[in-house]
Amino acid sequence: MLGKIRNKLDNYLISIVIPLKNWGVTPNQITIISLPLSLIASIFYFLQMPVLAGVFILLMGFMDILDGSLARISKKESIRGAVLDSTIDRFTEIIPMLFLGISNLSNWLIVTLAVFSSMLPSFVRAKIEKYSEKVPENIKYSIGERSERLIVLILFSFLYPVYTNSLNLALVIIIILSLYSTFVRLYSFLK
Repeated sequence: MLGKIRNKLDNYLISIVIPLKNWGVTPNQITIISLPLSLIASIFYFLQMPVLAGVFILLMGFMDILDGSLARISKKESIRGAVLDSTIDRFTEIIPMLFLGISNLSNWLIVTLAVFSSMLPSFVRAKIEKYSEKVPENIKYSIGERSERLIVLILFSFLYPVYTNSLNLALVIIIILSLYSTFVRLYSFLK
C-alpha cells in the first residue's frame, strides 16, 4: 500500500537525492547501507534495547526509500539493482525478527511464523509477475507490504518500555498483514 506513494516521495527527497547523485553515490551503495543498519538493530534487540533497535530499523527503512528515489531520479533503475534491493530487503527484514527470538523478547513460535509469513507476499508477487503480462495494481501494492511491516515493528519497539509484550504483538500483526497481502494477491490473480 505504501509502495504506491514511493514515486510521490521523490519530490520530497529530491533535495537529498540530487547531492547524492552529484557526489557519485549509486542506488546500490545506498541499498547495501541497509544491511549494517539492520545488523545494528539486531544487536540492540539482542541487548534487549528495542527502542534503539527501532531507531536503526527506521534509518534502514529510510535508506530503502532513498535507494529507490535515487535510482528513479538518476535514471539508474536496473534489473541488477532490483534483484540486489529485493535480496537485501529479505535479509534486513528477517535478521531483526530472528534476534527478537534469540534475545527472548518474543516467543520463538511467533518469530518463526512471522518470518515465514513475511516471505509469502513478495514470493507470490514475483511468481505472478513472472507469468503475467499485465500485473493489476492490487497485486503490485496491497496492505501488508514490507514497508507496513517495518512500521509495525518500529512502533511496537518504541512501545516496549511501557508494554513489554509489544514485540510479540507486533509479530502477530505482521503475520496477519503478511497473510492478508498474500491472499489478496493470490485471489486477485486467480479470479
